[in-house]
Amino acid sequence: MKTFLATKVHYHENERDKDSNLKTYITSEDAFNKALKKATDAKEALPELIVSQSAQYSVAETVGEALRLSGVAVDVSPIDDYIKDNNIDVTLFLDTYNNTAAILKQHNEFADTIRDSAFSAQEGAIDLAHAVAQKSERSKMTVEDKFLKELSKQGMTVTAEQLRAALASISAASATASASA
Repeated sequence: MKTFLATKVHYHENERDKDSNLKTYITSEDAFNKALKKATDAKEALPELIVSQSAQYSVAETVGEALRLSGVAVDVSPIDDYIKDNNIDVTLFLDTYNNTAAILKQHNEFADTIRDSAFSAQEGAIDLAHAVAQKSERSKMTVEDKFLKELSKQGMTVTAEQLRAALASISAASATASASA
C-alpha cells in the first residue's frame, strides 16, 4: 500500500453567492497561498481561512491491496500470487481503481470532514483509508426539493410549508373547477 499526504484549506472570500452567503472553497494549500498573494498584490480583502488540515491518502499497488482497501475481508494473497505467477499486467486496472474510486472517495470524505462546522484542525494527518470501503449513498432530491431549488434559482425564497400550502390551494381550486364543469 502506498500513502501520500495532502493538505487542504477550507476558506471563504468576501464574495457572496445569490443567497448572500459568503462563498466558501476547499482547495490545496498552494492554491490558497496563491489566492492570498493575488489578493495582497491587488490590495483586496484577503481570503479568510476557516480550517487547514493534512490527510493521508492510500492507494493500492496490487489487486489484493485494492480489495483490502475496498473492505474485502478474505485472504487475497492467492489473487496476487495468481497475477504474479501468470505475469498479468494490472497497471490499467490499478490506475483506474486508484484514480476513480480510491482517491475520489478519500477526497470527498476529506472535503466533507473539513467542511463540517463542528470540525477543528488536529495535529498530524487524518487517515482516510477507511473512506474507500464506505458505502456511498447518492442523495436523491425529492420532487418538492427540486421544485424549491428551481424557485430559488428564480429568486423566490419559499419554504416547504409555503409550497405545500400553495399546492393544496391549487388542488382545491382545481377540484372546485372540475366539480362545477
